[in-house]
Amino acid sequence: MPTNRRRRRFERRADPRTLSRDEARQLLEGFGPAFSNGADADAMFQRWTEFRDEILALFLECQPGMRPYAWWAFEGGDVNYPRHPQRQAERLDAIGKLTDGERERLEAGPAVHTETALRHYTTRGPGVAQRR
Repeated sequence: MPTNRRRRRFERRADPRTLSRDEARQLLEGFGPAFSNGADADAMFQRWTEFRDEILALFLECQPGMRPYAWWAFEGGDVNYPRHPQRQAERLDAIGKLTDGERERLEAGPAVHTETALRHYTTRGPGVAQRR
């Protein structure tokens, strides 16, 4: 027998203790819908300070000799940073931010693509909203 019941859709609310995939992409690569205008620069900086250590640890695991966009924007002092991995490593070395561990890993082999770092971060990172 038919019923008049309607299925309710439960809206998922964003948890402020987690980082969405869009926010992670914005912090890693510098583009995306999460922080799309200049008014959101403060929000982006706040999210960066909240998740900085987690993002850097996982990013450096995947891409030694490189830094995410937010690091260059808020700590490196230059949004127009070199995009090429070798040039970015040279720039970090020149400003004294390249670690010995990164040098060893760079000599061992090439870095992983940013998309791999993003996927790695959004699936393994603590405090990260995970998609199912």
